Amino acid sequence: MSNSTHTIRQECLQPFSTSWKVPTGQEVAEALKLAGFSCSIAAKELNLKKNGARTIRKWVNNETKIPYDLWIKLCHFSNLLND
Repeated sequence: MSNSTHTIRQECLQPFSTSWKVPTGQEVAEALKLAGFSCSIAAKELNLKKNGARTIRKWVNNETKIPYDLWIKLCHFSNLLND
């Protein structure tokens, strides 16, 4: 999926394997935007309890990597996956 400023790489939208690439903070931010989520809403929808919105901000700021399972959930909310 793409917009005028950035594209989420296909390698980030693959099933988990050695070919899966961790999305960048910019790609996480794009997925959040496509889902219409603020950090707080995303934390709630992804069932992140303690420091949820802070965790999302760390992903967006490239301070930590988003885990595959949560990335896939975010992709589903963002309609990035075809299933």
